[in-house]
Amino acid sequence: MTRPMQPHGTNAAYMQHRLNKEDACDPCLRAHAKYMRDWKAGTLPEKQVAPCGTGGGVQRHRKAGETLCPTCRAFWRSYMADWRKARKAAVLAANKQTTLTTRSTP
Repeated sequence: MTRPMQPHGTNAAYMQHRLNKEDACDPCLRAHAKYMRDWKAGTLPEKQVAPCGTGGGVQRHRKAGETLCPTCRAFWRSYMADWRKARKAAVLAANKQTTLTTRSTP
């Protein structure tokens, strides 16, 4: 399954061309060449830090070996509760479907 294509003329779109084993289009090639020039010159913009209370914030804390702040902990608990609820519903639906298809009438 491939990801939705990023706008052409960006380095992200160039990388998607590569991941999809496609030849990159001219706008994407130019964008990648500019990215590489900026990278070699050390002039790439700083990456934005993921704010607390988001999935990226949780990952940032974990990568740094920190304990989660209260905001990130609340987000993670809510996220996992939603995930468990969805997972349980999916398992129950699969079991119900299996039960319906395996029953035979005499």
